[in-house]
Amino acid sequence: MRTRFSAGSRHGLFGCRRWVWSARAAAVCLLSAVALGDGGGAWAETLLASAEPEPIAITVEQAVERALTANHELRIDRLQLAGERRSAETAWNRFLPSLSASSSLSRSVPGRADDPYSVSAGVQSSLSLSVARVREGRRAMLEYQQGQVSYEESEQRLRRDVRRAYYAILVHEAELKIKNEAVDTAEVRYRRSVDDYEAGLVSRYTMLSDRVAWQRQVPELGALEDDVRAAKAEFAMLLGFSRETRIELTDELSVETIELDAERLVTLYRDVSPHIRTEMLRAEEDELALRLERDRDLPSLSLSYSVSQTHGTPFTDPWADSDSWSTSGQVSISLSLSLDRLLPGSAARTAKEDRERSLAERELRLLDLRERADEEIEQLVRRIERTQESLEVRALTAETAELAYELAEEEYEDGFIDSLELRSAALELEEARLAVLEEQLRLLNAYAELEYMLGDRGKEL
Repeated sequence: MRTRFSAGSRHGLFGCRRWVWSARAAAVCLLSAVALGDGGGAWAETLLASAEPEPIAITVEQAVERALTANHELRIDRLQLAGERRSAETAWNRFLPSLSASSSLSRSVPGRADDPYSVSAGVQSSLSLSVARVREGRRAMLEYQQGQVSYEESEQRLRRDVRRAYYAILVHEAELKIKNEAVDTAEVRYRRSVDDYEAGLVSRYTMLSDRVAWQRQVPELGALEDDVRAAKAEFAMLLGFSRETRIELTDELSVETIELDAERLVTLYRDVSPHIRTEMLRAEEDELALRLERDRDLPSLSLSYSVSQTHGTPFTDPWADSDSWSTSGQVSISLSLSLDRLLPGSAARTAKEDRERSLAERELRLLDLRERADEEIEQLVRRIERTQESLEVRALTAETAELAYELAEEEYEDGFIDSLELRSAALELEEARLAVLEEQLRLLNAYAELEYMLGDRGKEL
């Protein structure tokens, strides 16, 4: 599936120039061309081997595992999830009393002639208890659960994107190989036309036509090489490598057809769909918010304690004298009840009505999401089945086109057809092969999409 180019290929320095990736590679290529011209091929190969680092060979599963551990965006999501988990685990700290300390220096007006100043220091503590405060801890847990679902979805999306990118590169490399073979064949045909033209067997038009057919495909080959190079650079970044990292895909491009049960997949998707799970958690959060609004109608209990010491003459009497200090303290228990909802049009009453409406909207949105999810799975299954059928037809067409091209070559050798008909047969064969590759990529992407939608349960497929 891989095509390599070197300075000693049939294209000479032109083929080497297409292989250049950077200024350093250009210098190495030039030195290699000079060395080959001087008969130093072994020295050039050693120089090329030392100039370029060894590529990283990787399978599709290894690429997925690498991305799950090194992808930058997923690492950010992992840190955010850790923060949400910490918030959920420490939600109980809302039941800890607040604790503070204070000190002050004051002057009485009008002040005493001897020492008008006083110094005080104290400690205060308070605690509020209510049903709403208890439910706030549940909200933190719901936010963490939503973060878990979002992170799982990010993981599955990354798996899908890595597989798609991997398969796309395999297809691009296969297309590059097909185009390379087409260019080779076109060049051989042109060289033969030159010999036949010099021997008087073909016209000058035929010879020039074969030359145009060959040279026309050379820029296309270079464009395909650029596409493969760019795709691999993006793929390296997706895996957490630098863009300059050379990656070699070791898996072969192969597709297996599978039979899918649409009804079973629909039922499975309802249970594992991250969109449905997230919407269900949001509905639960809206219901909790409504309960919090209702709980505000219940009384709340507040406990407070404070103690302070005051020195009335800090600049005349010693601070170590206990008689100079006075101690005071206070313990209070209060019970409060909000009456805002008794007022028509109050903010508290409006907030409660808004929560009720939001919960009703969420339930309808969840119902619509379930119906849409069923349709998405059914459409994806139908698309997979149609692509599988199309792939079989494309494969048979490619086999027929290959047989037709072999016959065209034989008839061209025997003089029954001209070079134009032979080029037409070669073009049909190239198009048939490319069509097979496109269908394979379309089917592999559909499989990856199905696995993404089903999550971990999709691995069973």
